[in-house]
This record gives sequence, C-alpha cells and structure tokens, in this order.
Amino acid sequence: MATSSNKIEAATTQPDVKYEVNKLYPDFPINQLQPNPDQPRKGFDADEDLALTESVKKLGVLVAILAFIKSDSAGKAKAMILAGERRYNAAKAAGLTTVPVIFKSGNADEIAIVENLYRSGFAPLDEAEALYKLKEDFEYKNKELVGVINKAESTISEILKLVNLPQVVKDEIKGSKKYTRAELIKVVGTRTSSDSMINAFNALKEKKATEGNATPKGSAKKGKGKSNKSAQADNSDNTTTNDTENICTLTETYKTKLVNFDISSLDDDVKKATFLESLKNLNELISTIIKEM
Repeated sequence: MATSSNKIEAATTQPDVKYEVNKLYPDFPINQLQPNPDQPRKGFDADEDLALTESVKKLGVLVAILAFIKSDSAGKAKAMILAGERRYNAAKAAGLTTVPVIFKSGNADEIAIVENLYRSGFAPLDEAEALYKLKEDFEYKNKELVGVINKAESTISEILKLVNLPQVVKDEIKGSKKYTRAELIKVVGTRTSSDSMINAFNALKEKKATEGNATPKGSAKKGKGKSNKSAQADNSDNTTTNDTENICTLTETYKTKLVNFDISSLDDDVKKATFLESLKNLNELISTIIKEM
C-alpha cells in the first residue's frame, strides 16, 4: 500500500526555529500559525463555531492547538496546524493575538487524522474517509482502529462502508451532519451498484423532507380514546423518564469522580490538553441542553 511522504520535520532540526516537541507554548503568536490544507475534518458547524468563539472571548483557548514545523518551497520554516483549527478560527474571530500551542513530531497526515478522530464532531462521511485513509496510507488494521475511535471492530467495518457511496452522494453529504451514520450505512447496505445507492439515498431524502413537514408533536386530534400515536407517545414518555433517571444517576457519579480527581496525575502537557478538551466538549453539550430546555 502507498505510504504518505508528508513527514513532520522535527522542530529541533530547523536552524531558525527553537520550539521543542511536546512542550507547551502558552503564548504562541497566532499570526505565525497556518491552517493545514489536508485537514481531515472537511466541514464545521457554523452554530458550534459561533458558540466556541463566544467561549474563547470569555475564557480564552483552554486546550492547546497541536502544530508541526514545515518548510515551504523557499526553505522557510512555518508552523502548520495539526489539530485545533476550530480553536484557531475562534481565537482569530475573538481578536486574540496568541494561543497555546504544542509541537508534535512524526507523520503529519497520520497525527492530524488520529488527533481529530479522538475528538467528537466528525460528520459521518468525514469520519469514514479518515479511517479509510489510516487503513490505506498507514496500513492500520480494523482492530487497531478500535483504539482510535473507541468503537467495536464490527462498527468500524460498518462505518467504512460509507466510502463506497457514489461520488454524487458524497458531494452532497461531505461535512454535513444532516444524515446520521446509521441512515447512511443503510443506504449502502448490501447494494453494489451506484444507481441502487443513489435511489436509496433519494428515498432517504424524501423521508426526511416528509418528517420535516409532519404534524408537530403534541398537536390535538379529534376523536374519542387514545390513538396509536397517543399510545406511542405515552410509551415514549415512560422511556424518557427512565432515561432521565439514568442520566441523573450517572451525573452524580461522575460529579463525585471529578471532585476527587487528582489533577497531578496528568503528568504531561498532552494529557492535560486531552483532559481539558474532554471537559470543554462536555461543557458545550451541557450548555446546549440547558439552552434548549
């Protein structure tokens, strides 16, 4: 299999660059960073980006941006973003002049893909193409991908089916979360022809459009007794109640774990950055839920 030649140049080999690998630089000039044209995440949610910008305005960039040193055609060293382009864009929009940066060494493509897959938020097709690139360019096995996205090997096999979608479908869904992974996997199914997949995708689009124009939940209907939909709504309410109780129990459990967590156990900057990223994602999710209540 082909192997990417886009190797990260070790920072210490650049004569005019003094940045050390795996060391946190808390106030790196933002104008010295450049986005990576090979960024594996092809689409960003505008609402999420706006919320992140507001967060950065208030709190700054809490999780370091990962970068590497790359020489241009003239031999000049440049700092290229490996992971954290959303944070970079938010920092620029917020008017920040410096951001925290950690430099990495290794293969730029591989690290960029893995670091982005560690984080949630990938659109289904982007996730599938990123995993496929790890398999094709870096000879990852499915069992090795299990550790990258923390999903069962059978689930990874299902996700990888999305790379078989026809290009016309890929062009429509790239970077989009409009369709769930499960819906798109059903589109592929056991089909082998492009036409059959296109037909299945068009049927899914029509179904989504119909659901979007459906009668809003809670609309009253004439007639005595409960309709089938009313009975289903009752069952849904019971399920929601059980889910709520489970979530409340888990919330209390993890609140206790966080209160008792020993921050000194994070003995390097990368671990700290990963931990802070997880807390940030959790905080954003909680904020979104609160706003919708």
